[in-house]
Amino acid sequence: MSQVGFSTPIGSFGKIAFSASSHKIETFDNYQRDTKARIGSHEIMSQKPVLEYLGADTDTISFTMFFSRFWGVSPEEEVDKIRAMCSQGEAHFLILNNSPVGENKWIIESVGESVKKWDNNGIVLVATINVSLREYVEEVLT
Repeated sequence: MSQVGFSTPIGSFGKIAFSASSHKIETFDNYQRDTKARIGSHEIMSQKPVLEYLGADTDTISFTMFFSRFWGVSPEEEVDKIRAMCSQGEAHFLILNNSPVGENKWIIESVGESVKKWDNNGIVLVATINVSLREYVEEVLT
């Protein structure tokens, strides 16, 4: 049975709460996580290079967020909040389904914005942002 205004918690990242309700939608699409290895290449004259596994690289996550005044959020305020987190280098745990993603915090590496609709006063009605996160390792294990 649903309640009017009931918010479904999807997750969070610092000041960003991912949720959906009958009055407000603030969530993401196109979630992608990439894991890579660090590989060194040793050049050898007249032969193929010899590869060496150096260790794991930091993971990256990307997703798209859609902000609409029609869905109860101010696109300018939300984009400004996320841009500030990027500019200030804030590291936070990414929480999805009540669990942290990975064992480390994440930092916003980039934010790309696309304004989809404006009103006749120049107020942004709909905006989309692409957010890229990089795993933030605070401590080197020896």
